[in-house]
Amino acid sequence: MVSLGTYEGNDLAVWDIAAGRLKAWAQLQSKFTSKIISFDQNDEYAELKFATFGAQGSFTLWEFNEHTEELIPTHVELPSEDMKKIDFISGCFTQNQLKIGGRQTRVILLGDTEGKVYAYDYANAKFLYFGMSSMPYTGQITHIVSD
Repeated sequence: MVSLGTYEGNDLAVWDIAAGRLKAWAQLQSKFTSKIISFDQNDEYAELKFATFGAQGSFTLWEFNEHTEELIPTHVELPSEDMKKIDFISGCFTQNQLKIGGRQTRVILLGDTEGKVYAYDYANAKFLYFGMSSMPYTGQITHIVSD
């Protein structure tokens, strides 16, 4: 299990529920991180992988190495300075591969407070779409679900 601490605590923890112990802990660099999603758990070779995100463009990919019990962060570079003003409030990992630009890939979808959706191709470490309007009106994207 992975838990994300409070705004004041600003920490991330990986727990072994069966053994009732903390396996790894990390202090988050951004105090604006407030959400967490897991992804790629169907891959038999994958370690525990997840992403954290939140206000002011906060977006980090994480991998937990079971053998070393180490948390490995990868800070995502935003493609523009304007994205550092975005408040990501929802996200999901696409379970099925999408055909984008002539190739199959999986993406992380992020929703913001202004009703826009962002698609991040984690395999190629780049944003595919930024600020797609999801609705004909301005509103928050509070949940995203993908099959």
